[in-house]
Amino acid sequence: FFLPRPRKSNLHIFLRRCWARRKKIPRIPNIKIKMSDQKKMMLESAEIRKSYEQNWNTPLLTACVADPLCCCTSFFCTCCASYSIRKRVLYGDMSRYLCCGGHCPCSGKMGEKSCPEFCLCLETVCCFTQSVASSRHMIQDEFHIQNTTCDNCLIGFMICINQLACIFRILACLTGNDAIEQAADILTCIADLTYMSVCACMQTQHKVELDVRDGDRPKLKEGTVDYSRHQQGGGGG
Repeated sequence: FFLPRPRKSNLHIFLRRCWARRKKIPRIPNIKIKMSDQKKMMLESAEIRKSYEQNWNTPLLTACVADPLCCCTSFFCTCCASYSIRKRVLYGDMSRYLCCGGHCPCSGKMGEKSCPEFCLCLETVCCFTQSVASSRHMIQDEFHIQNTTCDNCLIGFMICINQLACIFRILACLTGNDAIEQAADILTCIADLTYMSVCACMQTQHKVELDVRDGDRPKLKEGTVDYSRHQQGGGGG
């Protein structure tokens, strides 16, 4: 069932030797580090999003049914889909572009104003996960859209399974145990499929919401944003 194991790499051998010869590391005294303003803003934004009352036009769980073509495109051409969605989030006005939507320390310091299209390309390729998350947060913050409990569960499961796969991979490197290494292979495969599937559904959810915003499709359910009122009030400015 499993492919033949490759020969142990030099990194593998080095990590095992370090583990075998580990020494007791002296405890470092507790040092209070002042939380950066950027981190404070991120935490405050996360708390504010919990109070939003509007709903997505399609839940994350059924997004692939709402627009199957977009879901397939987002699965196989992830970066292209992220680029297109971010550009639509900005109403096509790339002068408003900030790296990672202004949510990272590097935002505004990467020369975005001189070449926003190229910077967005780099963001979607080098920081794909953050690119998708930033577009999501920008839509939510502009129209006060909340995640459903199911949305949060799917996103949380994706994060947890990736962390679990990483932990098993580290344990396999340190111990050289065949059973742990096989378990790490299985978990990595599940984590990769989960990550690709959830990100594709997430980008489809964003695309459907933007279609409704731009009048390309009608509202799919009640309790969602009344975009006609936002447009009359200059919400797109």
